Amino acid sequence: MSLHRSWKTVIDILLVPIALFRIVVGCSVDVAMAFKYPMALNGCADACVNRWCVFNCHLRNVLHLDLSLYMDSGVDPVSATLGPHIRFMTGFYFVCVAPFMVLLCYALWTRRVAMKSNGPPYIIQRAAAAVYTPDGQKQVRALIDVYMENARIIGAGLAAAGFTVYGGRNAPYIWVRTPRGVSSWDFFDRILAEAHVVGAPGSGFGPSGEGYFRLTAFGSKAQTAEAIERIKTRL
Repeated sequence: MSLHRSWKTVIDILLVPIALFRIVVGCSVDVAMAFKYPMALNGCADACVNRWCVFNCHLRNVLHLDLSLYMDSGVDPVSATLGPHIRFMTGFYFVCVAPFMVLLCYALWTRRVAMKSNGPPYIIQRAAAAVYTPDGQKQVRALIDVYMENARIIGAGLAAAGFTVYGGRNAPYIWVRTPRGVSSWDFFDRILAEAHVVGAPGSGFGPSGEGYFRLTAFGSKAQTAEAIERIKTRL
């Protein structure tokens, strides 16, 4: 962590209690005036008619906050009763802390929007997180089993038809050796035209892929079996 970020963290921590203190005092003043609670501390709780008023009086006793001084002089009761250092705190709050709280709220809102709106949509993020739940892991395992069963069907079917087959054991991709003298693109054209099955010419993966043809197992079991049957009977 850089020195700049360290100082920023220290300032953030120091500003929190100052802001909370000012909010508590301000709420005490507002509540007392709005509900016509006793302003003076002497006999404050005895003059109350409900427990919220009593709580307000106890809070003001802790803060030594006599609102009658405010009513008589119009001076901020925080500054009038708690001394000159509080006057500085009050000014500091309005000049520095209040704008900081606004910026902090804006920063938090921006982070929320960035997390939920930027990049992948939020629904995709939730779906990705669901993969790691117990139910998600169970569904993923079942889907993998379907794909690997399709790979087994493709491999066994093409091997029975006389093709040389690779893969399909640890991934749902099967590589087929094209007949001698037939390029991967020619084999692609032939299997598409005669069997109506689509795959990927090996040369599309680089020079080493020439002479091979790739099939995938990401279809349904019925479609996979039908495709292999077409290749076996039409080629």
